[in-house]
Amino acid sequence: MKRFAVVITKPARDNLDEIEDFLTRDWPDYADRLLLKIREAIDSLHHSPYVHVQVGISRRRRLPVHRMVVGDYLVYYRVEMDSVFVLMIRHGKQRPPKRFD
Repeated sequence: MKRFAVVITKPARDNLDEIEDFLTRDWPDYADRLLLKIREAIDSLHHSPYVHVQVGISRRRRLPVHRMVVGDYLVYYRVEMDSVFVLMIRHGKQRPPKRFD
């Protein structure tokens, strides 16, 4: 079975930090569980990145962008050769991105 390298981009890492900062203030136990769930879901992309819905095309690379639902959060990523690039992580109530870099 092919194994893809997973790269969490700086904007996605910043999103994880923001989620952690926001949730830790009022719900520290929930924050830990949710962040673990998101990280495990991202890790699952090593094996099956194409199973999630395609929601757009990256502007620069002209490659499909996929969305994975993890609880109330959406993980956006693109697959490029043997790597998966996590582009951003947003709450489901946030407006969907208009474009992907």
